[in-house]
Amino acid sequence: MKKLLLALFLLLPLTTMGQGLLEKYGRMLTDTKGYCAPRVKGKISVDGKLNEADWKTAPHTDFFVDIEGEGRPLPKYKTTAQMLWDEDYFYVAATLEEPNVVARLKMRDTIIWKENDFEVFIDPDNDGVNYYEFEINARNMVMDLMMTHPYRSGGDFIMPWNCAGLKHAVRVDGTLNESRDTDRGWTVEMAIPVRSLRKNFGYTQGLSAMEPEWRVNFSRVQWLKPEGSEENWVWSPTGKVDIHMPERWGRVSFVETLHDCAGGETSPEYQLAWALFYALQDYGIQYGTYTSDLVALGLTDADRHRVDSNAEIEVQATDAKFEVRVKLPQGQSVFIDERGRVTYPKLSEK
Repeated sequence: MKKLLLALFLLLPLTTMGQGLLEKYGRMLTDTKGYCAPRVKGKISVDGKLNEADWKTAPHTDFFVDIEGEGRPLPKYKTTAQMLWDEDYFYVAATLEEPNVVARLKMRDTIIWKENDFEVFIDPDNDGVNYYEFEINARNMVMDLMMTHPYRSGGDFIMPWNCAGLKHAVRVDGTLNESRDTDRGWTVEMAIPVRSLRKNFGYTQGLSAMEPEWRVNFSRVQWLKPEGSEENWVWSPTGKVDIHMPERWGRVSFVETLHDCAGGETSPEYQLAWALFYALQDYGIQYGTYTSDLVALGLTDADRHRVDSNAEIEVQATDAKFEVRVKLPQGQSVFIDERGRVTYPKLSEK
């Protein structure tokens, strides 16, 4: 059996030199986006037109930004998303500005992001594992899959999974695959059945019985130059070119009306737990093993002074596995393992 290493830190002296973890990984520790999705009052016809009263009153997200976030160039074209819900469906709409709408792929479960697309990522129980991805192009062709856990931790995709009962439609405001005119863009409309967002498909309850807050993100892949690399424009930036970071996705709350909407912030303790996760991943890449040595991971006095004075920070590590625990001021703790599986209090709690 591999030796288990344990580090427990409360008020121990640390190094004061160098860049702390909260600073080093700061781009990946910013507050994620939040959205309150109101319940549908009427009937939604999934046709891509977005002309129902519910869509007209559903808030638009902020304009999408570069996936790396602040300091990166703004996307060339504007993109927003909207969300609604009822007991049976999570509804998503997107409005994409584009002067030349192009889509060639015609087969389901083709790798849609090889051309311009819109993507939806959903982690219904916000635990960082067993989440879902949907890609759609302007021809209304879909790729859907389930992820065991993120690629960064050796996760794999399950392409044979299909979202049973998925409804989707696209409307092009212009002429598809015609470069001689100027288009205005395209809209996407999806109704994602909540009962299909379970591995055993035995789930019989509606959305209101599920987690009240999901992790959700949207990505737009845009190929601006035929021989160049793709642009990645997202709703909630991850801080690096990797959309498979569920902890960096937006927080979506399901409310009866927008008057019930409440916000939240990310605590420094929660940020430090993820900073330690990123540090352990980098350490593993560099040395081929993990460590429980907090100083070796880069934890500094500056990091310690950013969190509650009674916070406890603990790392357990073997050669191939680790777990981070950070105790929050409320007496609760955040746990993160090497796959990125996280157990934590409600995302909206401060």
